[in-house]
Amino acid sequence: MYSRLTLALRQRAAFLNAQKHILKRARVFYKMAFTPKNLTPSQMAAVGDLLQSSHSTKEVQDKVGKFLDKQIEKLRLKEKRSGRPGSWLTPLRNEIDEMPLGEVLKDWIRDQKYLEGCPWADDIHSLSAMRRFWNYVYGQYCYEKTLGKGMPLEEVDPS
Repeated sequence: MYSRLTLALRQRAAFLNAQKHILKRARVFYKMAFTPKNLTPSQMAAVGDLLQSSHSTKEVQDKVGKFLDKQIEKLRLKEKRSGRPGSWLTPLRNEIDEMPLGEVLKDWIRDQKYLEGCPWADDIHSLSAMRRFWNYVYGQYCYEKTLGKGMPLEEVDPS
């Protein structure tokens, strides 16, 4: 009993310490092109719903992977007709290999890049961190969608 309580408290403390790091990673991720210009609110919300309904990081990888694969397949057909990539097929900003947003999202989930460089990564619950990361990304998205401009987080020190 004591060891479980100790573990829970250590995980909670690590999660609180990791929040600033997760927010910074969410800013980096969002700036790659995960904006209202490229994605619809329903697409962003669908990913959030898949994260919330999953019980493990493996389940998230499977659900989001299947969802994005279906979306990308439909978008490739649309791209052939219109000649322009859109949505999850939109290439990253300033990216040489032009990796589409859908593939970037799958990479970040699979490789847990939202925790990259986080000194507390081993002590926190990765699914909770992934959900928090997406909530930060989605919050920036909603802010820009509603106000028509990006969230001025660079001007604020999140500490």
